[in-house]
Amino acid sequence: MKKQIFLLFIFVSSISAYSQMGFGITLGANMTNEVTTFEGLSSSEDVNRSLKGLVIGMNLEMMIPKYDAGLQLSSMYSRKGSNFSYKLDNSSYGLLLDGYRNVEYLEVPVVVKWRFGPRDFKAYVLAGYFWGFALGGTVDIESAIDELNGSVSLPELEKSSKMEFGDEYSKYNFIDHGYTVGAGINVLQTIELGIYYAYSLKSLTNEDSMEDLLKPTYSYNEGDFNNMTRHSTVSVRLTYIISKNKRR
Repeated sequence: MKKQIFLLFIFVSSISAYSQMGFGITLGANMTNEVTTFEGLSSSEDVNRSLKGLVIGMNLEMMIPKYDAGLQLSSMYSRKGSNFSYKLDNSSYGLLLDGYRNVEYLEVPVVVKWRFGPRDFKAYVLAGYFWGFALGGTVDIESAIDELNGSVSLPELEKSSKMEFGDEYSKYNFIDHGYTVGAGINVLQTIELGIYYAYSLKSLTNEDSMEDLLKPTYSYNEGDFNNMTRHSTVSVRLTYIISKNKRR
């Protein structure tokens, strides 16, 4: 990680020496799915429905005028949410769980950006990588049914709890990271409207996160679920560029 940060610093320093600087403010909406997989189960099913979220933040772009291409660094507050419906089956379990999660992140995307077209009405594309640092979150269970006991509802599991973030031994992973791409239009060199997609390579959940869904009412053994949940997010963003300064 330190080597990657050092190389990124060198790259940014090189670009900034020959670039035109732009500073902007971004506001947008997220639609997020949770892509969940389970191991150790003879049968499992995950049905997802997106919840609307919010993204707001600041951008610094360094564009080389000759090519109208360069680097964009951002700092974003991003709220991601998703409904989930889990069906977990093996010889010991027959569970139906419905609920939703909301997670708040400080995200730092670093992307390469290219604009093309007429001066006052350009299209743009971008691609890069993002890092996310969890600020907080909640998990809510709306219904829980034990199919092995005659489809008996377990209302005592219907609760809301705060996520506990940390390293791999905590319930939820503190750091998220993955790929991001986007495209849009730039009007009058001042306003940008774009659509973006990001996919997490790091799992939000781990085995211990099932404690928020099942314990203490429904016990389980370590390794029963071994679940991994990654975010898949589509967002629409509006950016207002408030300053530009040309550097030599």
